[in-house]
Amino acid sequence: MSLSLKTSQSGLTANWQTVRKEHEKKLENTVPGLTVKLHSYILSPTQFSDLGEACSTKEDYNSSGVYFMDDPDYLEQMCADIFG
Repeated sequence: MSLSLKTSQSGLTANWQTVRKEHEKKLENTVPGLTVKLHSYILSPTQFSDLGEACSTKEDYNSSGVYFMDDPDYLEQMCADIFG
């Protein structure tokens, strides 16, 4: 499978969502009654403060599965998202 990366963050997000939905549907079709939800996580060594003010809020990144390793509780936040 190949992904064409787009230059804008919103374009990349839209492309990823389309690919994710396609794969969820393919997996669901393999077993009757199966419900699949795919999600990925990124642990970033970049400090959120280094991104500048033009970027989204830290909560927006977290809701998209991006966590910053300079947060002392990034693992707890990610685990809460996974198991919450």
